Amino acid sequence: MTLIHLPFQTKQHTHLASTPIKGKIAVQDLPVAYHNLINLSSNGGYTMASYLPTKHKTLDATDHLYVPYIAGLYDHTPTEPYLVPNLLAQTDFYFHQDVGEDEVIFYEDHDRVLTFDYTGLAGSNQPRIIYHEFSTDVHFAVAATFQHFLDQLCNHPDVLPHHSLDSYHRANAAFLHVESPRELSRLLTHYADPALAADHKWYQAWIHYFSHHEQTLYQHIATNSLD
Repeated sequence: MTLIHLPFQTKQHTHLASTPIKGKIAVQDLPVAYHNLINLSSNGGYTMASYLPTKHKTLDATDHLYVPYIAGLYDHTPTEPYLVPNLLAQTDFYFHQDVGEDEVIFYEDHDRVLTFDYTGLAGSNQPRIIYHEFSTDVHFAVAATFQHFLDQLCNHPDVLPHHSLDSYHRANAAFLHVESPRELSRLLTHYADPALAADHKWYQAWIHYFSHHEQTLYQHIATNSLD
C-alpha cells in the first residue's frame, strides 16, 4: 500500500512534533504502520486501493467504505480545503469536537471520519480504527489495527458514488486515478460547470498538471478545456 502525492501540494518532510497531538496522545503513539506508510510513500496523500469492505451499510455502498486519502504529518498546515490535511492539526477537522477524547482523526471527508481510537489503550501504539458517519449517526470499528485496515483496502469492480464536488478529496482522487482520455475529458467538463462553484485555483491546478502530462493526448484535452 502506498499513497499518491497530490501534484500541486508542496511536499513537506514528516514532522515529528514534540507536543501532544491531542490530550496525552503523541506522535510516538501513532501506529508504526502509519509511520511506515507516510515515510515510504507520500507524507499524506491519496490511496492506491481505496475501498474498505464493511459489514455495515455506509453512504458509499451497502458493504464498502470509500477512503480516498490519509492525512500527513506537516510542520506547516495546508490552508486550502482541497489539499491533504495535517493530522497534527486536529482542531482543523470539522468534527474534531464530535469524536471521542481518545480518538485522533486521520481522514475526514464531508461527514465521514476515520480515527485512531486509543480508548482504554494508554501507552499503546496499536489503536483501533473507528468509522463515524455523522449525518446518519452510524459509528463502528472497521479494523483492530491500522495495519489490518491497510491490508483490507482493495480496488472495487463497480463504480461507487464518490465523484461529487462537495468533496474536493474525492474529485482529486478521481483525477489521480484517470484511466483514459475520455474519462479525463468527462471530469474536466463536469468540474468546469459553474453550478458546482469549484475553486478556480484548484481547477486550474488540474489543468496545469494534465497540460504537462507524459501522455500527449491528455495534454491536448487539458489545453482544449481552456477554450
